[in-house]
Amino acid sequence: MVKMSQHWPFITLLIIAFLTTCSFYCALHAFPPKLSESNKLYCMFLMSSVAMTLYFFFACMISEPGFVPQQWKPFNDADRQHLEFCKMCAGYKPPRSHHCRRCNRCIKRMDHHCPFINNCVGYSNHSMFLLCIFFAFLSIAAGIVPVSVVLWRFHDDHGRVAKFIDPLGYKILIFAEILLLLVGSGVASLVFAQAQGIWTNQTYIEKLLSDVAEDTQRPFRNPYNIGVVSNFADIMGCFQPLFNERGEEGVDFPIREGTQKYIYQILRRTLMGGGAAPVATNQARSTTMASNTVKENPPAATAPLVKVFVDYNSKPLPQHLKPTLDVRAGEKVMVYKKKGNWLYGQRHKSKHMGWFPESSLRKEIRQEA
Repeated sequence: MVKMSQHWPFITLLIIAFLTTCSFYCALHAFPPKLSESNKLYCMFLMSSVAMTLYFFFACMISEPGFVPQQWKPFNDADRQHLEFCKMCAGYKPPRSHHCRRCNRCIKRMDHHCPFINNCVGYSNHSMFLLCIFFAFLSIAAGIVPVSVVLWRFHDDHGRVAKFIDPLGYKILIFAEILLLLVGSGVASLVFAQAQGIWTNQTYIEKLLSDVAEDTQRPFRNPYNIGVVSNFADIMGCFQPLFNERGEEGVDFPIREGTQKYIYQILRRTLMGGGAAPVATNQARSTTMASNTVKENPPAATAPLVKVFVDYNSKPLPQHLKPTLDVRAGEKVMVYKKKGNWLYGQRHKSKHMGWFPESSLRKEIRQEA
């Protein structure tokens, strides 16, 4: 229940309960089960979809995403040169693994950290997450129909709402319809993004790295794209898992012929300027290094490392940008976000993070690695 104590899972359950109540109430009036078998099947489909959504929601929330053992090392010492070392977990990170700052562990085949389940989506629970958002999409689509029918059809000749809905209830249903459309659009976009990941067998983090490689015109070939059907079976756990020499699963994955399974580690080091693999990296976020603008949430391992040339204090900072980061000439900062002429970053080899003006930097060295 520790994960339920976080506000996002609790808010998500409240939204599910509210939308389910409104949808089922409208379904009973728009499609009365007693009138036909099709109406009865529709109501059963609606409730079954909600039940499956809740089942996989709790399954994703309480399940282990696939933690990399503490102080993990590759079986062959020669492989260490390709892998990144995580200082927080005191071990190496297997291919496709990343360290999550919120879970404070390295996650096997990490896709992302989902605040709504307060858990990472990784090797062990990715299939459950896909099923959760799939049934959530079906539930919302099935719930929009009866609510829309009630709001559109149930009026008498004087334009007043039917007797079974009072004015307050009518306003509640309008709010539920808007919320269904908003949540539905968000879930649909998430389903589309995950479908793209299945199509190419890439996690969200790997997709960001491959986009950076394309933007910077670096040669790249995804080694894990083994065909759409095989990709789907691999992510959903239909294949017999590959075990390494120690009998561990979630460390090795089937790859295409003529590809390198350490390509993402090589790509990350290339984007860092060709140096050694970083000691501790955070959860990857989106960035584009081909231009001088920094997009929202870049990966810590691939974020531009810039050098400050002008001192700055926090006095001129706009009220809506907090916290501030006092920088001094000669310091280096990892840039994560940009809003207008303001940058959000973390002082190199430090935990201090905040906003500072873009004018502190020289344009020609903003991409310095």
